[in-house]
Amino acid sequence: MYYTLDGSRPTYSSAKLALAGMREGVQSITVNSDTTVNWFSIDIAGNVEGNYKPDGEGKNYNKQRVSVQ
Repeated sequence: MYYTLDGSRPTYSSAKLALAGMREGVQSITVNSDTTVNWFSIDIAGNVEGNYKPDGEGKNYNKQRVSVQ
């Protein structure tokens, strides 16, 4: 999963979240203030979720607003 926290669209150059280990869960992202996480994922075969084009102009990546209490 490639993601951004600054509101920009995620690309192949964005930060990457991966498995923490073979039998572990995924790594986590820490945020200290309210933000929007933008992301896309790629499966093991290299297929990008939802036909999103990270090197194109599309905006069909995933978005989730996160609030810090």
